[in-house]
Amino acid sequence: MSIPVICDRCRATGISGEADFSHLGDLLEFEPVPRKTQRADGWTPERQRAFIAALSATGSKRMAAIAIGMAPYGVDQLLKAEGNDSFKAAFDRAIAIARANGSLKIAQEEAQDQREWEAKAHASYAEQEGGFAKQS
Repeated sequence: MSIPVICDRCRATGISGEADFSHLGDLLEFEPVPRKTQRADGWTPERQRAFIAALSATGSKRMAAIAIGMAPYGVDQLLKAEGNDSFKAAFDRAIAIARANGSLKIAQEEAQDQREWEAKAHASYAEQEGGFAKQS
């Protein structure tokens, strides 16, 4: 099985190749969430499977969505859509795989680092002249 990928740094596109996905077992054999409208740039069954594979590797739905060239909010839409039972089960299994191989911990640490950086940037801006107005 080949999975389309997009580099999150340089935006280069490509195919993951004929990698061995046997460690995922039947994870990618789920029933994709049916979409009301078929769009060329939408969440096709192939993209849903690519997302689940990327999620099992990254442990982050944001990073997995970006890796396949899709917007992270689309994942939330899939998780809320009718007919998502099989996708949800695959999502949960992918997170369990990521947790088992340590990817989930890495994703959580990266998210924490991002939150800390944003808090420091916010505090720095607030200290500057013309920053946020102080409340009395």
